[in-house]
Amino acid sequence: MDAELCRVIDANQPKLNSDICNGYASYQMGASSTQDGEAARYIDRVFRSAAADFPDGLTYEGCRPCTPLEEFNEATKKKGNNKRTLDVAESHVFLMKYLFKYRGEEIIRFIYLPYVGSGGTIKMSGSHFHISPVLSDRVISIGMSSVFVRLQRDVITFERLMYNIVANNRREQLNVAHALIYHKDAKDKKARLPVKMTTTMAHYLFCRYGLIKAFEMFANCKPIIGGTELRDEDYPPEQWVVCSSTQLKPKGCGKGLYEPSRIKLVVRREDWERGIVKNLIAGFFYVVDHFPTRIKAEYINETDKRYMDNRATWISLMGTALFGDHIHEGVLRDKIESHLRSLDEYVDNIVLKKLQEINLPMTNIYQIMAYIVENISDMLFKAKGRVNSMYDKELSVIYFVMKDITSEIFKMYFKLKAASKKELTKNDINERMNKTISSGKIFSITRQHPEVTTVSSSGDNMALKMTISLIPQSGSSKQTRSRDQVVVDDPAIFLHSSFVEIGGYSNQPKSDPIGHARINPWVKTNPNGLVLRDPRFFDLMEDFQAKVQRQ
Repeated sequence: MDAELCRVIDANQPKLNSDICNGYASYQMGASSTQDGEAARYIDRVFRSAAADFPDGLTYEGCRPCTPLEEFNEATKKKGNNKRTLDVAESHVFLMKYLFKYRGEEIIRFIYLPYVGSGGTIKMSGSHFHISPVLSDRVISIGMSSVFVRLQRDVITFERLMYNIVANNRREQLNVAHALIYHKDAKDKKARLPVKMTTTMAHYLFCRYGLIKAFEMFANCKPIIGGTELRDEDYPPEQWVVCSSTQLKPKGCGKGLYEPSRIKLVVRREDWERGIVKNLIAGFFYVVDHFPTRIKAEYINETDKRYMDNRATWISLMGTALFGDHIHEGVLRDKIESHLRSLDEYVDNIVLKKLQEINLPMTNIYQIMAYIVENISDMLFKAKGRVNSMYDKELSVIYFVMKDITSEIFKMYFKLKAASKKELTKNDINERMNKTISSGKIFSITRQHPEVTTVSSSGDNMALKMTISLIPQSGSSKQTRSRDQVVVDDPAIFLHSSFVEIGGYSNQPKSDPIGHARINPWVKTNPNGLVLRDPRFFDLMEDFQAKVQRQ
């Protein structure tokens, strides 16, 4: 072919995304099997994040690659049968040595980490596998009935319930955001609870800051709290909103005698119009109605209204809701205070960077809670048209591949924090590390990891079948559905215009013929993996989406 013609064709032909076509896992994780590899740097950052709140005396000193002798000794370590064995099957892993010190004494842990070959391939125990990127939301994901916040230490699922209060003598149904954040152990799960209630985000804010300060910090509002001395005629409805309980017994309070609360909460009319104020008030009365004898108007009057800003009050109530009233009050407070201290470390440097990328400059978990309280209704209202969208999402590999290891690291952290209530010894720390951190955890990625699959290709073009494969976020969990369990009215599989621009609608696998299981090899991405829309087609895609939704 004429050279000039080839040059003209090449100049006018759309350019393939080499990061995708050559295997996005190779791009994001790299093929380096040394400390300079991304896998080693990532786990080092996770350890440093966990170490920021280690028990006193325990420090993380860093890591380094193992020598051949150290790796041989670890690989042939005696197992239960007291025999030294060595698996000679090839695996694309390398051994890292993690160093800790407890009051001057050294503690060592070994962890195998993966490296990826060309095309995103990896060999484990002699078998070839391929790692596909997961198209995921950045930090905050919105489902049809819940909002997920993906942090390094946990994935928190926020939901909402509707709760009734009385505002200016009219019943109002408001949203209350709640989530199960405290993970109970087997003993706590068996405890009998005096009330059955969920832990709300408003309650967490009151525990951390007190009632008045929480309203001031997150809603720019200073409520007036009182009892029968707050007369409705003193607060004209055009300027004020007087809120109170419906006087109805919540279902979670059991069958005993119930004494309704007579507490009133008053805010200015302009403050009431803001959603976060309404939702914080609803969260307040949700707690008050479940503990009417613990939060009384008389107590407020006796302490010049400072009672409601006393953190210990709210902490005790949360402890009772989670663990029961059979535990001493001081023990309940210690457990919740420890829980709150651990929450202070949930937003680490890794999460901070992600939040900045989505223009949410939050610095702690409580700001995220307040954001959810304020916006959860709007998020869920708009979810139907977005849950199946491939826009505004990023390609992620290392988070999902290393998830089992990071889970073990933070499980170790929580075990150590729980044990730190008494004086720790080096043996105590070793025992908990042995129970939580296993050197070979990475070998489990071949099981229950949808992004790691056995893909074979008879040709030498990786992009046709391997490297453009994609895992939707809805399919990234361990509990994947089989083909005969597909829900045909699941909004996540509804047609969306983004399948044309971001997905591979013309190269669909038989097992998932929707359009979101392949990625467009020409799509543009930024260095962080965010898929970018082509501005030339923006209006066209919006018009197409409107027709798809029959708007």
